[in-house]
Amino acid sequence: MSYETKYQKAIQSITAKLESTRKANNLTQKDVAFKSEMEEQNYRRIEQGETNPTLKSLTKICTALDIELKDLF
Repeated sequence: MSYETKYQKAIQSITAKLESTRKANNLTQKDVAFKSEMEEQNYRRIEQGETNPTLKSLTKICTALDIELKDLF
C-alpha cells in the first residue's frame, strides 16, 4: 500500500470519527468550532477532510468532543 493510500485512509478514518462523535453528542459543526476556539469554516473543512489539521487543532477538537486524541486513531 502506498504512502498516499495510507494517508487518505487515515484522514477518512479520523474525519469519520469526528463526525460520528459530534453527531452522537448532538452537536453542530458550529458548536464544536466554538468549543474548539476556531472558525466554523475551519472546523467544517477539517471534518470534511479538505485540510490537514494541526495536532493543536485536533487536541482542541477532542477536548470539545470530550474524547482523547488517541480515540481518533
